[in-house]
Amino acid sequence: MRGILPLLGCLAVSGALFVMFVVEGPFRSTGPELRDTGLETSRPASAPPDPTDVGASAEARLRRAAHLLLRGRTGRAGQVLRRTRLTASAPADLALCDFRLGELEWGRGRPRRALRAYGLALTEDPGHAPSYAGRARAEAALGWTGAAIRDYGAAVARDPGFAVEFGELYEYLGQPARAAQQYAAFTAGLRPMRAAGTVDALEIGRYEADHGDPDSAVRRLRAEWGRRTGVDVADALGWALHRAGRDSEAAGYAARAERLGGHNALFAYHRGEIERALGHPATARDHLARALRINPHFSPQGAPRARQALIELDEQARWAPPAPSSPRPSPSSSVSPSVSPSASSSAKPAPATKPTAKPRSASKPTTKPQPTTKPTPTRKPSPSPGSPSPDRTGAPGERSGTGARGAHEANGGPSQRPPSR
Repeated sequence: MRGILPLLGCLAVSGALFVMFVVEGPFRSTGPELRDTGLETSRPASAPPDPTDVGASAEARLRRAAHLLLRGRTGRAGQVLRRTRLTASAPADLALCDFRLGELEWGRGRPRRALRAYGLALTEDPGHAPSYAGRARAEAALGWTGAAIRDYGAAVARDPGFAVEFGELYEYLGQPARAAQQYAAFTAGLRPMRAAGTVDALEIGRYEADHGDPDSAVRRLRAEWGRRTGVDVADALGWALHRAGRDSEAAGYAARAERLGGHNALFAYHRGEIERALGHPATARDHLARALRINPHFSPQGAPRARQALIELDEQARWAPPAPSSPRPSPSSSVSPSVSPSASSSAKPAPATKPTAKPRSASKPTTKPQPTTKPTPTRKPSPSPGSPSPDRTGAPGERSGTGARGAHEANGGPSQRPPSR
């Protein structure tokens, strides 16, 4: 008993020292210190720090996340946004972070998850117009048109730039008069922006391409492309060229947008329509189907048009005339196995085991025998068993009358040849 108590005391002291110096001491970072570095507690210690996280402000990280979302790198964008939300403290930063998370879920075709994220953003910043528009977009995809109209109205009241989306929803619902009112509200909202010199050429170009003058959209977006060669500008310029009827040039910009990383549903739909106008049904079908796989609700007008285009492409493929058959081989080439029976009876291919060319005297005719110019020699009757068989030297003597037997016949001897009949 006396030996056990000191041992227990030593163990207790050792445990206290371990907690003091390792768990709660200088070897453990506290919560605020860890959050200041911008790193998550679940990150392994051996992983190198992300340069976009360490020492970066919430605004810089949010810009980085928006850039990643635009290029289709949704997984990396989600990581940046979740880390940013751990360090952000201002309501505006939190609202923007939740809005970007909603855009991430919307781009993946998950309207219910996007709806929750937009709702969180509006809880943190009740006046955030992009979150109102995002929530309206998700509600329209779920079929909640009343709620979508209400939230789009709230978004347009704070930012007239969302009037184009609102008008497209009205067009989808079959209310063109109200859609025209929203388009008029958008153009009216541009006047103070033009006076202040803060016009967004990209947004105006997109509006002109779909609801205004496509040639004017091409001019605006070409100028914007000269200022910045971004993926969104490449897609918008390609679509404006398509709407202006210049599909060959449009295809180059649509492909450029995809190479730059524009892997979202709207960009895929634009390229599919351009390829369809160029008469490339297989390529068009691939891009249109990819747009609906990414997000089947990407636009209240574009998504139904993509489905209808796929139906029409399938109908064209079903009723398309068959491809022309290959030309028949020349007579010098090998005989095709699809020769008719009448032709095969007159011209049969030579057997594979026999040579293709033999002397005429040794070959067996496969068709009608042709008359020969030389008559076939008749064989002589074999001699009788009692007569001597002539040797090879006597054979010429039979024809010429010389030799032993010929001399005997010449002297009047009886001939050994049988009488001719």
